[in-house]
Amino acid sequence: MSNYLDALRQELVAASDRLTQPSPAMARQRRWWRRSPRALAIALAGLAVSATAIAATTPWQPLFGDPGSPQPRVTGSAPPAGQLALLSVLRRPQTPEDRGVITQQTLRYFGTSTQGVYTSYIRQLPSGQGALPAILLPARSWQVPGLNKNDVLCLFVAEANADGGAKGCYTTTEVESGTAGGSLGAIVYGLVPDGVAQVQFDYPTGTQVVAVHDNFYEQRAPQNTVRGGGTTPVRPQGTSWLDAQGEPTTHQPGSP
Repeated sequence: MSNYLDALRQELVAASDRLTQPSPAMARQRRWWRRSPRALAIALAGLAVSATAIAATTPWQPLFGDPGSPQPRVTGSAPPAGQLALLSVLRRPQTPEDRGVITQQTLRYFGTSTQGVYTSYIRQLPSGQGALPAILLPARSWQVPGLNKNDVLCLFVAEANADGGAKGCYTTTEVESGTAGGSLGAIVYGLVPDGVAQVQFDYPTGTQVVAVHDNFYEQRAPQNTVRGGGTTPVRPQGTSWLDAQGEPTTHQPGSP
């Protein structure tokens, strides 16, 4: 910053020297700049503060889709207060990993159907051993043929080979009701509110419990073989939210 201010000061003085036929008023102004280093420093400090303020409010603008493709609108503001209160992952600071390679790769699968992206609140979600990379992307709207949602929380879960994945955008109500999620191959995933530390799935063959990290879970579900080959996840008979002690939370999936 000091180098920038020194260079700017020299530019101002040089510009003053180039005024070979100044008016009396401009001549007085030139003498004022030359004879009052303190005044010049104050003026330059004001410019620096203004530049810093502009930089602080300029949102992160990563590449969405492919180079040359239309870009969605982005914003440097915060998501709705209800979402911030619901999900602690949005309240933590953004990390270098949140803007890292995995995020940059997955943003290729977002385009202009998602608008008003809160880029300072994009989060890379934690992946355990064998889990699939995922990101959380809050936005003001998501619109696809036949569907229009406002104030959404978008999830992208990548294939293990990073070639494609599953994407969905969910409202706050869907997170609260336990319907903010989907499946990709054998993996079932979703977003849950604060206070949910584990998700329990009940199957005819038994119960599975998975941990929640950053309001996100991934579960490798039992599989059914389908006709013609391949498998599909078994649909659980019931799903429960548990706290850190393994007890059911007050609010459960599907409750109003």
